[in-house]
Amino acid sequence: MTLPASVAAVAVVSVGGSEVVAILIGAVAGILGALLSEFFSRLFLIHGDTHIDPPTNTIFVMATLVVVATLLFT
Repeated sequence: MTLPASVAAVAVVSVGGSEVVAILIGAVAGILGALLSEFFSRLFLIHGDTHIDPPTNTIFVMATLVVVATLLFT
């Protein structure tokens, strides 16, 4: 949760946003990361037969979303 949230906050500051907006976007990204991680946990660990790491999937999806959003807003 914290890695995608911090990447999102830094991305907001890098495109010219204020620190307050960066904190809010980071908080939203953290919450989305938590929900996505819970989804991957239930999908792969509870209903699956093998171990696929939910945090890794969450970091990949959230980092991809942050990069795409950064590219769209620059």
